[in-house]
Amino acid sequence: MRNCFLFSFLLTAALLASPALAQDYYKGKTITLFAGQPPGGGIDSEMRLVGHYLGKFIPGEPAVVARNMQGAGGMVLGNHLAGVAKSDGLTLGMPGRSGFVLAPVISAGDVKYDLRKFTWIGSSASTNYILWLRRTTDIRTLDDLKRTQRTIIIGGSGAGTANSVVPEVLARYEGIPFKVVRGYPGTNQAVLAMERGEVDGVFLHRASMRPDLVDSGLAVPIFQTFSIEPDLPVMEQFITQPREVALLNLINAPQRLGLPLIAPPGLPDDVARILRQCAWSRAENISTRRPSGRSMWAGRTPARNSPNMCPKISARFRPTRSGSIASMWNGSRCSNSTTPVSRRHLSRKLL
Repeated sequence: MRNCFLFSFLLTAALLASPALAQDYYKGKTITLFAGQPPGGGIDSEMRLVGHYLGKFIPGEPAVVARNMQGAGGMVLGNHLAGVAKSDGLTLGMPGRSGFVLAPVISAGDVKYDLRKFTWIGSSASTNYILWLRRTTDIRTLDDLKRTQRTIIIGGSGAGTANSVVPEVLARYEGIPFKVVRGYPGTNQAVLAMERGEVDGVFLHRASMRPDLVDSGLAVPIFQTFSIEPDLPVMEQFITQPREVALLNLINAPQRLGLPLIAPPGLPDDVARILRQCAWSRAENISTRRPSGRSMWAGRTPARNSPNMCPKISARFRPTRSGSIASMWNGSRCSNSTTPVSRRHLSRKLL
């Protein structure tokens, strides 16, 4: 009886003390927050905005140090979070969108993580891709794009990233004369290549396109993936092939997930709860708004993806070696892409 009483007393004391311990957990500690893309791009900028404010909302106000671990569209950071980083709440990551999310779905050879096992902290709202072309292409509208006979060189990243694959799919199924040059380390480098005239265009988030290029008219928007920007055609309105629709729906699905903030698998529940509550508070606070007045985590879509919604969305992305998906994915990349090795030669030849 005495042992039972002692056990009950200790259990009650532990339950009462755990919230206090959790609230003090971060005091005097440092969180390392990684972006899965190199410095200068949209994902890096959003990661640094999160890092600037996140620590202020966590009890104990830990320091937050911003770092970059780029590679394979966020897959390198995903592998690090899944297999190397400790599950102590001191390492967080924002790997990216399409490459990070789609790598395990298409069973990429180097992927070492399962999306469903990460600790999902939160996510921005759905985001939007836009095709931007140089003014010198003389293409101003979607109809101009459909009629053009010249090869249009698009700057892309990895083989599994939307900025490469979507133009390749459109070239294969719609006959749009895109030629994708892969291998740019990040969106910032692809935008610089467009500015220099090394490529004709890029397929990027609006936040990743430099405002000065838009304001000067050098970068012309042609179409978008979702109906967010006013008076800009939506991609689904002109794609026609059923297999193309299925593949583009898969590729664009990560954009609906948004830009996730994640922790390694196995994070203690009380620590995960603190991070989720603080990330959500940070997202709704006026201090997190961009200088333009638009909240990065709110976007222009109706709602954010709440912490509880992120695991539900990620659970839909199951690894597969389905013949239909694999053949469509690989087929879209077989004949209309090139590597950075021939990039300068190709630019001279086709521009």
